[in-house]
Amino acid sequence: LVWIGDMHPETIGILRLFGYDESICRSLDYIKNITSPDQWMNDIPSYSMWWIIIHKDLFEYSGDLEYLRAQLEYMRVLVHVLGNYVREDGSDTIPFKFMLHRHAAFIR
Repeated sequence: LVWIGDMHPETIGILRLFGYDESICRSLDYIKNITSPDQWMNDIPSYSMWWIIIHKDLFEYSGDLEYLRAQLEYMRVLVHVLGNYVREDGSDTIPFKFMLHRHAAFIR
């Protein structure tokens, strides 16, 4: 099982210490393939957001535009789903949050 929220620091560590490794793309693809874009990865909304952030970091490091383009359709749907939870004033209505704030984990 890929815990996508845990994958961000792992990805950064792999890229900086060892360079590009296919295990990153395989993990990103695995979680994408088992999660519909209208569902939350690992059942946690912020984990779906981490999936997008990891792709940004991976692209900045590798410059692999072909791999990033292969994620485009899924990412478009996911961003649309996320956008449905944003109000006009910029606040969100995400039903379950799991995120770090000042070094403490909060669950609402």
